[in-house]
Amino acid sequence: MKNKNGIIFGGIVLLLLVVLLVIRYGNKKVNWIERYSEDQKGPYTPFLAKKILKDYYPNHHFYEVKKSFAHRLKKTHHAPGNYFFLGYQYFATEEAVDTLLQFVSEGNNAFIATKELPYRLIFRLFGGQAFCDKSDYQGNRFRDSIVYVNLLHPQLRLQEDFQVEVAGRFEDQWHTWNIIPTPYLCESGIHPVGTINNKYVNFGFLPYGKGRIYFHTDPIVFTNYFLLQEAGKKYFDGVMAHLPEGNIYYDLAARTPKYDWNRRRRDRGSNRRTPSFGNEGPLTYILSQRSLATAWYLLLAAGLLYLTFRGKRKQRVIPIVEKNENTSLVFIQNISNLYFQQGNNKQLSLQKFTHFQDFVRNKYALNFKKDKADFAKKLAQKSGIPVDKINEILTIHQNIHSSTFLSDETMTRFHLAINHFYQHCK
Repeated sequence: MKNKNGIIFGGIVLLLLVVLLVIRYGNKKVNWIERYSEDQKGPYTPFLAKKILKDYYPNHHFYEVKKSFAHRLKKTHHAPGNYFFLGYQYFATEEAVDTLLQFVSEGNNAFIATKELPYRLIFRLFGGQAFCDKSDYQGNRFRDSIVYVNLLHPQLRLQEDFQVEVAGRFEDQWHTWNIIPTPYLCESGIHPVGTINNKYVNFGFLPYGKGRIYFHTDPIVFTNYFLLQEAGKKYFDGVMAHLPEGNIYYDLAARTPKYDWNRRRRDRGSNRRTPSFGNEGPLTYILSQRSLATAWYLLLAAGLLYLTFRGKRKQRVIPIVEKNENTSLVFIQNISNLYFQQGNNKQLSLQKFTHFQDFVRNKYALNFKKDKADFAKKLAQKSGIPVDKINEILTIHQNIHSSTFLSDETMTRFHLAINHFYQHCK
């Protein structure tokens, strides 16, 4: 019966492990969507870019901008360096734009890689003068699955153009490539420093104050898929070579649009509705999310284990085992009563001395020796009892041991001498 239960338990544990492995590895799909979030390690995420930048300048700091660029600058006491943004769009507030322009005007640099030139920043730079219409602002675009990018600086230019081939799950995909519109925002002063297909500009800079603002319109080339390629890493190093060595402010806050939080609080009450999961039911949604699916299967496995072991017959109540008692004192009392009833004063006294020896041995680590003077002296030093009291015990014991008869008075005097030792020893 026990072997059968062990086999059932082992089978359940094995089934649970298989379910967990299937959840962990069997349903693992590569996400080929272009997403700018370092929390994910898909082909088209900036996980490696951030990791590389952290150690790019060992003698300088890497700062993450999570709340706002102005807030981060206050915490770092306006330390100089390079501002770095990599994302789909640049959702900077007016305060963030003001802070960035002030930062660059003081001699620092900014690098912004987005699919479109950031409108709010561009508008502040040119103030509506020499400004193209909206179609020109958004830039020219074209679609292709393979393009070639390179740098214009003769010392940074790659020997061969970097072939950027956007791959998908099964085959190459067509991708929309953005470029800086000609004639560079109506001859606004943007200097080209990088090209795509050797005829369009996708990388340029604009001098501002004592610093520069760099724009790159194809951030996908800085994602994991291309940084793992040797040519992609060289291209990334060439782009970073345009920025002087210094601290790096890596902006995460500008990737998220800033909402009207007061309005959101006002509308929060009206938006509390039961979420809709579509026509397929809530379980479909749960199983489509990896973390929820893992929790669901673990819940089922725990329920199965509970039913399996709870359904078995309960074990009988285990009786309480009483604590072992020390019966040595009871034994001694019985032996003493036996000697006393028999009137054998000598054996009763010798037994008492034997226990006296055990007491001294356990408490003071002294053994009774024939040399009574040396033993009495050592025992007196450790116990604090005068030597004459100890000699009295030893003398009476010697007389008892050598005699054949022991009177009640001598036994009483021997008993009182030993009890005096017990009561006053330290």
